[in-house]
Amino acid sequence: MKYSILCIISGAFSFVLTSSVAVAAVPTVGGIVANLNQDGKTYPGTMCLPAQGAKVVNNTTGVLYNNSNSPQIWTCPIVRDVMKGQRNGITTAVVKGIDRHPFQNITCTLKSMKFHGGRVIQKTDNSADGNIAFQGLKSFPNGYYVLRCKVPGKFRNRRSGIRVYRINEKL
Repeated sequence: MKYSILCIISGAFSFVLTSSVAVAAVPTVGGIVANLNQDGKTYPGTMCLPAQGAKVVNNTTGVLYNNSNSPQIWTCPIVRDVMKGQRNGITTAVVKGIDRHPFQNITCTLKSMKFHGGRVIQKTDNSADGNIAFQGLKSFPNGYYVLRCKVPGKFRNRRSGIRVYRINEKL
């Protein structure tokens, strides 16, 4: 008689055992089996790179704030794991910002680039509440992604910034 047991180790891997042989290892997140069709990565705002000489403040929770009175453009790195070209290389992307300026919005542009430059596909979004979302961005073989965000300057000493961003890449 054959039987299968699914053992879940929170935050690590799940093993499916059939009789006495391990036949599969499935990644889990918090004890929930992860979507195997996507590779999701979450980055703190402090991963973003402001222009040289920019006035920024980061805190112990990973938030990066614009500490100047002028808007700043930040480049936020994205690690690409799947190097083949795909229609929806990035299935979804989300930027969670903190927008404290009443007249300026956080604006982000997500780009898919060819390895040797040239052709670019991009999507731009902005939001008064700082929550920005993208869906379905084509990827080029061996190319790379770029996320650039324009963050408003201080308004009445209240700073805007980027808390976190997440990229889901199709496997």
